[in-house]
Amino acid sequence: PSTLGTFLRAFTWGHVRQLESATRAFTCNLAAHTGFVPEGDGVVFVDIDSKVKQVYGPAKQGASFGYTKVRGLHFQIVTVKTGTCAPVIVATRLRKGSAGSGKGAASLLREALVTVRAMGITAQIVVRADSAYFSHKVVAACRQAGARFSLAVAVTKTIRAAIETIPAD
Repeated sequence: PSTLGTFLRAFTWGHVRQLESATRAFTCNLAAHTGFVPEGDGVVFVDIDSKVKQVYGPAKQGASFGYTKVRGLHFQIVTVKTGTCAPVIVATRLRKGSAGSGKGAASLLREALVTVRAMGITAQIVVRADSAYFSHKVVAACRQAGARFSLAVAVTKTIRAAIETIPAD
């Protein structure tokens, strides 16, 4: 390829999955040899979030207008953090700019939780996410992995009505 961009555009979904596998193996080996995520901590926090990175030019592959009203590439990122270490990226995924924040979150979270356990972490896992990730699939992925979760919920009419039925005492 004549440029890095030409090289990267030649990647298929299968190539990306192979790179993700190599990244997981590297992260697990790094954790085993350096201890950058201490094993002695009682609770490990796994955070999932997304961001739209603005790009310029209408020909940018995969970019589109989403909820931010800017042309961008939309990525999801999952980090692991303890009380004694900085966040460590354990999984990422790039999606089209117009993708909803929670789209594909359950499968990404499932892979991230497997990676966290493969890093040798045996502590209780608590998954944290904003309301964009509140779904049956994300909750099921957490439960299947034995993780606890703290997911924000958007206050809709249905949720507000349910809250109002709870007695004050």
